[in-house]
This record gives sequence, C-alpha cells and structure tokens, in this order.
Amino acid sequence: MGNTLVVIADLGAFRCYRMDNTELLGTPRLELIEEMNPREMDHRYANTLTARTGRSAQGNVNLQSAGNNSDGESHNMELEKRRRALKQIGERLNHLLAGGDYERCFLAAPEEINPQLLETLTPMVRKKIDKNLGCDLTRMNKSELLEHFMSHTANRAD
Repeated sequence: MGNTLVVIADLGAFRCYRMDNTELLGTPRLELIEEMNPREMDHRYANTLTARTGRSAQGNVNLQSAGNNSDGESHNMELEKRRRALKQIGERLNHLLAGGDYERCFLAAPEEINPQLLETLTPMVRKKIDKNLGCDLTRMNKSELLEHFMSHTANRAD
C-alpha cells in the first residue's frame, strides 16, 4: 500500500496524518504529523488595515458624501485572505509530497476551494493524490476519517 498521507483542509484548518498500515496493528491508524491554521499564520494587523480605524485609505473626508469614503479595499480583503490561505495550504502540501516519503495522498477539502487548491499543486504532487473528496472533514473525529475515505468513491486529482 505504501506510505500514505491523509490531508484534511479548509480555509481555517490544515491537518496532515500519516497512515500507519502495519500488519501488526491489523487496521490502519492515523498519526497526526502536522497541523496549522492558515488564516492565523499570516495575520498581521498592518497587513489587514491600511488606514486608521474610521478613516478612509485616502484620508479625505467628504462630509457631503453619503458613502463611507471607502476606496473599495475592504471588499477585496476577504478574497485576498482566501487566496493567501489557499496558497499556504498548497505550498505546504507541495513540500510534504514532493519528496519520496509519501507515495500517495488522500485529500479532503470543501467543494468551494477544492479546485483552486488543486491548481496550487505541482503536476507531480497532483499525480500522488489517490483520493480527492470535495467535502469538509475538518470537524470529523480522527477515528472516522479513514472510514469516510474508504466508503466514498473519490476522484483522482489528475
């Protein structure tokens, strides 16, 4: 069966497990090897806000304006945070699977981000993804994860 990496991810959580499938144990078990919170890793107050609270980024205050004097930056802030989180997850996954330590990977990420996450992976890493589930398993108990992967027909990433 080879060394298998089981990855569970969404924009707020990233967990990697090594599947231990030795004959002595009988059933495979998962050993947590890495966990991170992508949104908090790059959270810096200076990167999030470009102006003082209550002021526009331009600094001009037009009292006759009906709007809030925003330059539109806050509208794109969530998209940028999402892009950065996906990039961090993809970089970490590329690093873990690029070496020869793991022959295959089981990946679960919500349908909303799964295609974008796959785009961040190198072709070599994509080929190692044996099962790819478009669902959020981050809140699932570790003991139920393998059963979930084995019971669902999953798509290959390539």
